[in-house]
Amino acid sequence: MLAMVKRTMLMANRQAPEWCLARERAAAKLEALREARSDRDGAALARRDVRLRIELVVFNDNSYCPSIPKPCSPNIESSPMDPPVWRTVRVSGGATLGMLLDRLVLPAMGWERNHHEAVLADMRDGSAFGQKGDSSHIDGVHMSTHGIFEVVDEREVLVSDLLAATDKSLMLLYDLGNIFTHTITVEEVLPEAESSGGMRLINGAGACPPEDSIGLDGRGCRAYQEFLDLAVREGYAGSAYRRACEDASQALNYENVRGGFDPRRFDLEERREAVRAAIGGS
Repeated sequence: MLAMVKRTMLMANRQAPEWCLARERAAAKLEALREARSDRDGAALARRDVRLRIELVVFNDNSYCPSIPKPCSPNIESSPMDPPVWRTVRVSGGATLGMLLDRLVLPAMGWERNHHEAVLADMRDGSAFGQKGDSSHIDGVHMSTHGIFEVVDEREVLVSDLLAATDKSLMLLYDLGNIFTHTITVEEVLPEAESSGGMRLINGAGACPPEDSIGLDGRGCRAYQEFLDLAVREGYAGSAYRRACEDASQALNYENVRGGFDPRRFDLEERREAVRAAIGGS
């Protein structure tokens, strides 16, 4: 039913000029990536592991979410959460972007799998990467609101196609209704001899926000930062802060967590187990 609603809302706009142009650009982007991958250097990069840093950020504009920039637009500036919420992971350059998100980034952060849309964006040219075809995520109807008119299939693009050097980065938009924004930056590209071809959560800090912004006075990362600021102003024993934590504990990603939601909490082994479960397909 959700997929039908999404399809009905999108189809009316599919023939608009911006949609047609976006499809052409997405096809050209995928072709360029495949061509680069086919040479000797591209093939070698796919055999090397990459260490990435994923960090929640607030974008420095007046809206709760920026649109993905058009080609040649200046990059939108962002600031890390305070206190920071981040994870470092290691992944094979030969993994697809879909595998990176579903099996590593989302469970490592603390988001629920298969709950909302997750779109990766190359901020240099505005290219977006995500699920192609019909999905059950109703927040997909918000794609065009954020300047996303077409995505390159995440199953067709490798990590090494986009994240193969320390000057490379991507933006991750999670939940297109609430919008939680992350940066994914390359910390190190390991030599092939030191690469395992696996996926691993290395470390992290800070709690993942509650799904659907439950307990927050607003939406997305900006509302989460305001919640963290509340803890500083009022103290962790303050009544407003405690009520917000109680409400956030009802969110899908915290309803079964012992002790409920606590923004200071990061359990490395718990997140590693979530990654292992995602890799195992459970």
